[in-house]
Amino acid sequence: AMGSAPGLGESIARKARAAFGDVRVWLLAALYGANFGTELMMNKMLATFFFDFHGMGLRQAGLAAGLFGLMNLFARSLGG
Repeated sequence: AMGSAPGLGESIARKARAAFGDVRVWLLAALYGANFGTELMMNKMLATFFFDFHGMGLRQAGLAAGLFGLMNLFARSLGG
């Protein structure tokens, strides 16, 4: 590529191979995937939970569940 340092692509590829070869990276990816899947399932059931157990109307339960999911989106992107 124009303007790039010589050998930079090789360095990145070497680092990527080292990262993908590390079992800790795969373990972290699996744990993150399981965590995120659990969160998605919880968000899916949250409106029903609010409606059934907290006496909220459908609109309020949907709004509360949506806001919870939106908060998770921002918290996750900020490292939470």
